[in-house]
Amino acid sequence: MMDLLASFYPGPLKDYLRQLLVYNGVEYDVEIFLGSVTAMVLGLSCVFSVILSVLAGVLFSLVFFPLSIFLLAAVYVYLLLRANKRGDFVGSILPDFLDLVSSNLKNGLSINKALLASARPEFDFFQEEILRVLGAMSSGSSFDDALVEMKKRIKSRDFETTIRLIVQGMSSGGDLSAALSKVGYVLRERNFVYRQIKTEVHKYVSFIAFAVLVGAPMLYGISSFLIDMLSGLSAVYAANTSVMGGISASSSDISSGFVEFFCLAALLSTSIMSSIVIGLIKTGEWRNGLRCMPFFCVISLGLFYLINKALVMSMGGILPH
Repeated sequence: MMDLLASFYPGPLKDYLRQLLVYNGVEYDVEIFLGSVTAMVLGLSCVFSVILSVLAGVLFSLVFFPLSIFLLAAVYVYLLLRANKRGDFVGSILPDFLDLVSSNLKNGLSINKALLASARPEFDFFQEEILRVLGAMSSGSSFDDALVEMKKRIKSRDFETTIRLIVQGMSSGGDLSAALSKVGYVLRERNFVYRQIKTEVHKYVSFIAFAVLVGAPMLYGISSFLIDMLSGLSAVYAANTSVMGGISASSSDISSGFVEFFCLAALLSTSIMSSIVIGLIKTGEWRNGLRCMPFFCVISLGLFYLINKALVMSMGGILPH
């Protein structure tokens, strides 16, 4: 059953997910993973679709297919963000790790013992990756090959660049201890500059977040209420002029349902695009902004309905009936 469900996915997508699972440190066959996830998503979607169709009278297909696609996309986004988070963690501890290895090499330890002594518990999963490298070296692999294999398991540009510099330095006959120390210094300076830049762009991120979470919902909530009020006044005016035999007037063609749909579509598109922009500003990767997307969507839509209902409750008495 699992193989049958996994067979519907194209080969390139399986290869990409296989590498994504490696980045997440998941020792799981991609065929079994895809089959299990697909079966779980289809089961949950079926249950929720049946519940909504029975309780709310919603058409089964209108819920089942969009919900299934959403859940599958949520699994992919979770794996992607987790892989990026692991890569960012390695990038943050990499200067300290390189300094430790360099110090151990200067103290006369071999590369194997220097790596083993530098594998600290506070490095979390990176300690396991170091031990994996040592295991490969003890099995006959060269230090260069073990590092290249390690690079394939961590999604980090800093780590990839570091491994490439180390391999190139060793192949050219350079001092490994000095090379590690130099790379660690460069990475530490780079992280310092990155933190300064991050502080500078924080105000722009705050402005975007305020516009999405507060400004846009307030604007659309008030606009929706005003359009409803004007539509009601126009309808009353048209009815009065028709009864009095005066000049005929027609009510507005804009319905409250259309206005609400437009506001919801605008808020959702604004939330999605803003989260992508924030990801680009903060990290340079638009995918990292996807973690903000559910929060932006829920808060903006919730505030829109809250403002609209508050206006109706406080000023609903002046609306014509």
